[in-house]
Amino acid sequence: MALLLGALFLPAELFPTAFPSSPPGQTRKQGKKPQNPAKEDPARVQAIQAFHAWLKNWKEGITPLRTNSGPDLETRNQMEQIFSNVAALGDLEAAQILFQAATVTPPPMGSQDTLRMEPWYVRRRARRLIAGMKGEAITNWLSALLLSKDSDRPQSPVRAALEILSWRPDGARALSRVEKLALSGRPGTRLTAIHVLGGLGNPKAATLLRRLLKEGRPEIRSVACAALATLLQPYTDQTLPASRRPGKIPSSLVRSVLDDLGALLLADRAWQVRAAAGDALVHLKTARAIPYLIKGLAAEEKRRGKKDWCRRVALGLGRGLRSLTGMDLPLEHAAPWKSWWAKKGKNMRVRALGAPKDQGKGAAGVYARYFNIDVESDRLLFLVDASGSMARKVKLKRKYAGIPNEAVKFDLVRKELSKVILSLPPSAAVNVIFFNQDVLPFRPMSPGNPGLMPMTEANKEALLEFLNLAVPQGLTNLYGALDLALQVGRGTGKKAWKGRYRSRTNPLTFDTIYLLSDGAPTTGKVIDPDRILELVDQANVVKKVVIHTISFGDVNNAKFMDELARRNGGRHVHLE
Repeated sequence: MALLLGALFLPAELFPTAFPSSPPGQTRKQGKKPQNPAKEDPARVQAIQAFHAWLKNWKEGITPLRTNSGPDLETRNQMEQIFSNVAALGDLEAAQILFQAATVTPPPMGSQDTLRMEPWYVRRRARRLIAGMKGEAITNWLSALLLSKDSDRPQSPVRAALEILSWRPDGARALSRVEKLALSGRPGTRLTAIHVLGGLGNPKAATLLRRLLKEGRPEIRSVACAALATLLQPYTDQTLPASRRPGKIPSSLVRSVLDDLGALLLADRAWQVRAAAGDALVHLKTARAIPYLIKGLAAEEKRRGKKDWCRRVALGLGRGLRSLTGMDLPLEHAAPWKSWWAKKGKNMRVRALGAPKDQGKGAAGVYARYFNIDVESDRLLFLVDASGSMARKVKLKRKYAGIPNEAVKFDLVRKELSKVILSLPPSAAVNVIFFNQDVLPFRPMSPGNPGLMPMTEANKEALLEFLNLAVPQGLTNLYGALDLALQVGRGTGKKAWKGRYRSRTNPLTFDTIYLLSDGAPTTGKVIDPDRILELVDQANVVKKVVIHTISFGDVNNAKFMDELARRNGGRHVHLE
């Protein structure tokens, strides 16, 4: 749970209490004249001078962290060493110096040049190092930064301080100020603060988080669900031995949180919020959550066929029940679970979470299988790599869609996807996006209009023709496809949420993505896999879309695709 980055560098002069205003190598202490660098520790002077020199060169584009062929490991290692040397100084001044990198963005210099500088990587490494620096003075200073004027941008001092505090063992000292931002901060900062409340580990935050479950904005309710689960799970997790738990919390608090999450699961009109509430109940890992999950599953059964029904919610609840109990009961039907709970629930304890048992068996309710992944939902978006490398042949160990083991990759995908489309009922709704250096959806998409269309015979015929006419060529703009699908680059404010899921003209929205690619991103606004993962995390924490991934060939790409699926409730299949 699950914070976008990018804007202009904020000079030290704007924060005289936070940043040293002396030239590199000189320091100024309050109430004292600047000391002569020659009288200071030479290693300290050298570390600070090296930092300022590196940051200056980086901002001028002299030391990019990425080449056209991939990450520049030598430059990255150099940056890591320079930053670590400053962090090793261990005092408030060193933290304030590093904070310049924690909030920095290079000046505009062309999209590809800026991408090669990887400002998100620079900021993240600086923030992690500050988080690891010990000292009450550093925590107090970070807490004071929460009172700064907030630009509501991820690289602002407020957002940076929030993120760093969430990683510090003593970050809970800033609880009251984080709570204030969670209540009345700017839209994007509110979401960040709510997320941080879950990670600070102070059960007192539960009071405010419960209050936020009643907020009018669905994204606030969704993130508050996740934060409550993160906050309380160490105390409620029945799979942990008592020695690994941080202590006890009042049983009444756990019951109140379960009641609140259960109420959302039964009655919230936004399926994304119901999914978040269900996920939170499962994450608590306590048998006390199971009756709430069963009631939620029964409510989804009654909701079936209505406007706010979403199969993804029912499947998530069913899988959650299976993982908590180890019972292989139906995923979408509550009656067997009710009967089992009435007989066995009294003495039941949660088992260690396991993988869902239904995958790989052709489970009931499956429309088809797409490269060995069950197609269960009826609101589907397929993202298909149509870059030049997809025109090459591949030799596989098994057959798909009746194609010989050796075949052109794109032909293989085209026939496998055609099989899925033909198997879907008319009530299913689908869109397909091809991506190379461009991003081409079958049906136009926009915020509030995901372009899904029902799978009538006429629409199936048109979609199959679209598949057959596509020709693989060009580079791989994987980020562009995900951005169009999830609007990962649109921020987290009110405008970013409004209309993302429903519109008056098209109430349908997808709840499941199938992403297929044979290589790492090579073009587009973002090409760094770690950065793409981070942006998807930020967008999907409130959208709750399941993302399944399929990869060919490249091992590094397979690791990225596997992590993308793991973080978003999906499965990954590597074709070899």
